[in-house]
Amino acid sequence: MNNQYKIPEYSIGIVTYVGRYKKYFIEGIKNLAKIFSDHEIICIINGHYDKELQIEYLRSITSYLKKFPNVKYITNENNQSLSKCWNWTILMKNTPRILIMNDDIKMTPLFRYDFEKYLSQNQTFFTINNSWSHFLISNDIIKKVGWFDERFVGVGSEDGDYMLRMTELKIPIINVKCNGIINYVDKQENAGWRNISEVAHGKYTSANIEFMKKKWFFNHLNPEEKTDYNIHLDWNKAKFLAKMKPNMQTPNFYNISILQNENNLTKYKFTEKYIKTNFLLIVLNYINIIIKKILKKLKLNK
Repeated sequence: MNNQYKIPEYSIGIVTYVGRYKKYFIEGIKNLAKIFSDHEIICIINGHYDKELQIEYLRSITSYLKKFPNVKYITNENNQSLSKCWNWTILMKNTPRILIMNDDIKMTPLFRYDFEKYLSQNQTFFTINNSWSHFLISNDIIKKVGWFDERFVGVGSEDGDYMLRMTELKIPIINVKCNGIINYVDKQENAGWRNISEVAHGKYTSANIEFMKKKWFFNHLNPEEKTDYNIHLDWNKAKFLAKMKPNMQTPNFYNISILQNENNLTKYKFTEKYIKTNFLLIVLNYINIIIKKILKKLKLNK
């Protein structure tokens, strides 16, 4: 078999909460557990300020997840920041790297095929489809950049903060294109953090946005500041200069030594069986993509 089908070990992490349970998570996790049946999936079940709602939710979701042998989970009574939830998916994994995904997605086996193709070439970090809704991160990157900043108390800006820290260390922010996935980017309906912050831009925590401004100088937000900007971020549509403010370094929330030794854990396996079993589905998905592109062109030419 060609070496391009040798894939390093990885885990999958997903953060979810009660507002996404019936609309996305029930079908989503079932699909995910099937497509990645040979990989561990770590679910961080976030908390909520409505205790009665949360108790019923935890009863239901924990019972449902017992159906999937490759899924393990952590429950939270109270809401935790997205940064903390991401950190805990990393802490709980048993492999050197993890694919972290949103809970409002839909995918086909074609996504795994494309993802593993890129993973065989880059095993440390990349975002997918110009979005932090799904990204690969490894022990190697955590050791260099550090943990996601848990001082962001809700959702939003934690990814931007991490990109700035990567850029400061001259670590490239690589993006890849994967087919076979739909990211709905849904609003945060009945968010678990609504008791501590207002909603900004339909789905983000306004407190997170304010903390981002507290942590960083930005040329477009602080034009009057005479700052020697040392970071030039140019990713997707984000282009600006920045510099971390004094005494705002990201704390070391967990001892880095907790992470497993990469050299001991890295193993390789062939995915020949997977490709053969899902070959027809993969081909059909590619045909579907081509047909959609042709129809789009015909529509534009009318």
